[in-house]
Amino acid sequence: MAEDIVEFWSSFRFGLEANSKSELLLAMSCLCKGSPEAFLVCNGFKDAECLSCIGCQKLHLNIVIVLEQEEELDIVIVISRKLGVCPVIGVQAKHTTKHSEHFGSTLGEEGEKGKFGLTTTQILRIVKRLEQYEMIDCLQLLHFEAVSTSSN
Repeated sequence: MAEDIVEFWSSFRFGLEANSKSELLLAMSCLCKGSPEAFLVCNGFKDAECLSCIGCQKLHLNIVIVLEQEEELDIVIVISRKLGVCPVIGVQAKHTTKHSEHFGSTLGEEGEKGKFGLTTTQILRIVKRLEQYEMIDCLQLLHFEAVSTSSN
């Protein structure tokens, strides 16, 4: 099914998002047959083995590593330096805003205590660390999901 989606949308540079190691492997194999400009957004669980996908840039896969926790940056820096690549990095913003529009709140189920996503302060710390490592140009994506806790 994923192969069919990639094939159908390849002329539009359609990419995929992977949230687990198995999804990442499937998406990588599918995108090898799709548009070379399509992105593979690596979101969800990430350990050193999973993050070694950064090296697939050498295979012309456009992989974006989305950081959900500050500690993931350490692994990304080590692996990218070891492999000699400049990773494309994104950060996932934690849902902390409320509004009264149609979609209600974007606070999410657990709000600021939620496990995934970064606060504004954490994102700024990541920016400073990337600047220290002269890797600020690697930060290219702000990732978030519209979450409604409204009963509408």
